[in-house]
Amino acid sequence: MLGTDIVALEQLHSNRWARRLDKVCSLEEQKWLGQAPQPFLAFAQLWAMKEAAYKLGLRLGAPLGYYPKKISLQARADGYFYCPLWNIYLSLKQTEGYLWAQAAEQLAQLSQIHYEVYHWPALALSPRLRSAALREELVQHLGPGQLIKDEKGLPFWTKKTGSSLIALSLSYDGPWASWARVVPAATDNS
Repeated sequence: MLGTDIVALEQLHSNRWARRLDKVCSLEEQKWLGQAPQPFLAFAQLWAMKEAAYKLGLRLGAPLGYYPKKISLQARADGYFYCPLWNIYLSLKQTEGYLWAQAAEQLAQLSQIHYEVYHWPALALSPRLRSAALREELVQHLGPGQLIKDEKGLPFWTKKTGSSLIALSLSYDGPWASWARVVPAATDNS
């Protein structure tokens, strides 16, 4: 199981990110952000990881209702992060335009997450078109099938062959879109 989130850095910065501090960060996190060399970037990292953690938390049985202040994260010496609320591990990837956070139940599973990220500026203002474009990408990567969601709104891909469901994590922000799934490590049958 997995959870992911993508954050468009330019869009978040222009949307007055500081107004979101009270909704996303605990008082302790706000103090930490005030001392960070790049408060905006530190906030974006926290937000992306909290979103990814919540998506995985839902898969692990957490009830609906996003309360990011209750999701605490701990930095680990190996560069990863830990969320004690659901006992999950997180990692971050950063590029010039976006942050991408991923969450998994076990640290080793983070390396088994396959993801694709797309930059579609022309679709940024049309969520319907962006979703349709992402569905087309899923067909190309996963084969003919259908995107379905469970009662919590969690996405799965069901192949037309009727095989089992593939758990997905989808994320959109501004011109960025992504999808991800866990690809189990190959087993040695020798």
